[in-house]
Order: sequence, then C-alpha cells, then structure tokens
Amino acid sequence: MEKEGNSSLSSADPKFIAKFLAGGWKYNAYLYKNFGGGRLLFQQAGIEAFDATHEFLKYLEREKYFELRMSIREAVFAYWTRDQGAFLINDAETISKWRDIHNLRK
Repeated sequence: MEKEGNSSLSSADPKFIAKFLAGGWKYNAYLYKNFGGGRLLFQQAGIEAFDATHEFLKYLEREKYFELRMSIREAVFAYWTRDQGAFLINDAETISKWRDIHNLRK
C-alpha cells in the first residue's frame, strides 16, 4: 500500500506525464514565438518562456481579458519583475539551442 502523497513516478501514468510535458513545451514555444521571445526560466517541469509569458499577460490586460486594480497589479506581476537568480537563462547560446529544439527559427 502506497502512502498518501507519494511522489514516486513508479505509479504515474506515462501517457499523462508525456502529455503534461509536451503540452508545456508547446505552450512555451508558442508564447516565445508570438510574444517577443526574450529570456527563458529553468523550471522543474521544463523551460518557461519567461519574458514572452510576461508580454502575453500584459497583452491580455491591455485587451481587457482581465483587469487589475492598481493596488494589486505590482504583486500580480512581481513574479516577472523580481530577481529569478541563476535560474534565469539569458545567454544567447542556450536560448539558441532551445529555439532549435522547438523549431523556432524564423
């Protein structure tokens, strides 16, 4: 009997894991290609199109898909404005390799 909260992959559905990871890759590749590229952020589930995600959310805000009161706007966008430390990828060679993997050459 497994303990509740067991994070072992031995009982995980491989199809679910594959769809989860592939979905993240596709989502981030789309954002990178369509919302300005920029820096990447290393995450546990893969690489995040960091700057492009920020631009996407600002686009949605401008287009009135959602509205933020000024009193909370800074807190909502803090993820993209605070220091992400060593996990932020901004060197051209690493970004170029990531773009090649995702066929994001223009």
